[in-house]
Amino acid sequence: MSRATRGSGGFLLFWCPGCDEAHGIPVDGSRGWKWNGSLDLPTVTPSILVRGTKPITDEEADRIMGGEKIEPVPTRCHSFVTDGRIQFLDDCTHTLAKTTVDIPDWDTAMDSLRCPNECTDGDCCNGDCMAKCFPKEPTQEERKNERKDD
Repeated sequence: MSRATRGSGGFLLFWCPGCDEAHGIPVDGSRGWKWNGSLDLPTVTPSILVRGTKPITDEEADRIMGGEKIEPVPTRCHSFVTDGRIQFLDDCTHTLAKTTVDIPDWDTAMDSLRCPNECTDGDCCNGDCMAKCFPKEPTQEERKNERKDD
């Protein structure tokens, strides 16, 4: 079982169950993190801090299109990764703050992102799974144009 994988550009990737997304950090020596070289039981030093904003909902997007101002909600994930476990620090904004959990198996985490139609040979989507089974959300401009057409 591999809890992490190597990404392009010297990055180490692992699945964060607190954020429900992958986190990646450069471990090629260019930016200060040190990694023990293990994909099964990774240890990375120093701590990892990931900042972002909570994605807006469809309802919020509609309100924005109606002219309302929506303030972005900041997110913060601060952790230590040691021996295949994530210690979430108390300044995290997600529900796993102040807990320590195993890093999920990378392949299992990625399986949850695979085609919802469970196609393995492209039969449900004629080989264009990303476009047909995971359609992209319309951009704000596309939503604006849709309203003009109505």
